[in-house]
Amino acid sequence: MKTIHAMQKDNASEIIALRRWRQEYLRRAAGAFWRAIRGIRVRAERQRSRRLLLEMTDAQLRDIGVSRPDAAKEARRTIWD
Repeated sequence: MKTIHAMQKDNASEIIALRRWRQEYLRRAAGAFWRAIRGIRVRAERQRSRRLLLEMTDAQLRDIGVSRPDAAKEARRTIWD
């Protein structure tokens, strides 16, 4: 039979291990959340850039080496492409 002190020590070790596990879990979850947010922002920026191609003049498109049909095709791409 364990003494009260030994049981308290075991319980304290379990609590410490649980706290460490929780901290690691939250750290990883937060990292995944921010990676997802960053991915959404990148995709949204790509979509904005693609839409801007439609607003460019033929001369501007020519300067960057893109034809009007290619610009229209690019602008139609989905956010996930």
